[in-house]
Amino acid sequence: MQAEGFDAHWQILELNRNYGQFWTGDTVDAAKLGASAFGVSLYLPADIYQRNERAVKYAFLFIAMTFLSLFLLEYLVGPRLHAVQYGLIGLALSVFYLLLLALSEYVPFIWAYGLGTTALVALTGAYLSAALKSPRKGLTAAAAFLGVYILLYVIIVSEQAALLIGSLSLFAVLAAVMIVTRHIDWHQLGNQQQ
Repeated sequence: MQAEGFDAHWQILELNRNYGQFWTGDTVDAAKLGASAFGVSLYLPADIYQRNERAVKYAFLFIAMTFLSLFLLEYLVGPRLHAVQYGLIGLALSVFYLLLLALSEYVPFIWAYGLGTTALVALTGAYLSAALKSPRKGLTAAAAFLGVYILLYVIIVSEQAALLIGSLSLFAVLAAVMIVTRHIDWHQLGNQQQ
């Protein structure tokens, strides 16, 4: 096997088949030919475009999880964020997928994903540190976003178990959110915001 591909050679003797090497007049039936058939199937892993497509398919879910993380952070520990701040963070999350595609055309996918995730986490972490007026809260948000995008990477590169990993992760996140917010009086929260 070389970087350009591989060569394969084989030799089949006439005695290894249930029909002769040469024949004239009479034909060999399809069943005999099919019984002697063999071959090689080549495994083609997902290329960068398939991985990018898979990332985009999960984009809505992961952007929603990020906003949910922001909402919980805002409710549990910090000052409220303005709708414009949510919008800017949403734009940063959306640009991540464009950045991932652009970078993956020039560098290996893992590097493109790492660079895109690092840029996104650094940008949102720094922005939230200023918006929440607390470097600790910004770092906490950045760590949460990093965890979310590590999970996305695991799902993207999982060939066989992507649906299972995604479903179990989504269930775990939903369960955690339900546990954390189980004592919130949503009616009172709405009255406080007005």
